[in-house]
Amino acid sequence: MPVSSASSAQVVPRASALDGALALAAAGWRIFPTHGIRAERCTCDASDCTRAGKHPRLRHYCERATLDPAQIRRWWAKWPDANVAVATGEGVVALDFDPQRTPGCDPEELLTAQHGALPDTLSVCTGGGGWHRYYRLPAGLEARTHAELAPGVDVRGAGGYVVAPPSVHRTGVAYEWQDEGSPSAPVAAAPPWLVALVAHPRQAPAFADVASASRALGAGPATTTPGGAVILEREAVLISQTIEGHRNTG
Repeated sequence: MPVSSASSAQVVPRASALDGALALAAAGWRIFPTHGIRAERCTCDASDCTRAGKHPRLRHYCERATLDPAQIRRWWAKWPDANVAVATGEGVVALDFDPQRTPGCDPEELLTAQHGALPDTLSVCTGGGGWHRYYRLPAGLEARTHAELAPGVDVRGAGGYVVAPPSVHRTGVAYEWQDEGSPSAPVAAAPPWLVALVAHPRQAPAFADVASASRALGAGPATTTPGGAVILEREAVLISQTIEGHRNTG
């Protein structure tokens, strides 16, 4: 079923975008800035922009997504009207429901009627009338980012991202956590049918040298927050691979 959405334009003060980014990072979610919305258009200033307020401000955004408050503050000092994105993958998958692509039908109902129920979990109301649901995958698995898991349903996994609260949609409506939630709310385990449809064994990232691996690990310590357990597993794998690679180069 769709989550509730704002009934009127709710433009978030730009200072709160930084606050939202810092709160997400503190909860263990790796984030990065996307273009924002200014004067009802994307800050990229392209008149034909089809991803207004959604496309990344950074190259190699997945690799550069971070938990580091200092880096986040630098980004928002440079781009104070940026929206906030959460990098998916690394044990977390987000389902992106867009009812505009299924006129007269609820895309979540179409999906669950075919495959089974989805458990309650951390969810977001998007500014465009859709919604995101976050799920944890079993250890060692990840999901590929791809379109059309079902009509109106996209998967955001490895190499992907979702725009997060308190970003502003091109409609002028802010993204919001469902049911007055927060980024530290629990993330449910993906049901077996969803794991079977989207998940595959995780491939460890490759690094050119020990310094590169060290920089990748510089996101900060894992926590017990929803994203923290995922980060702990990721860092443990990367550390072991870095140590082994260093031995082999000696």
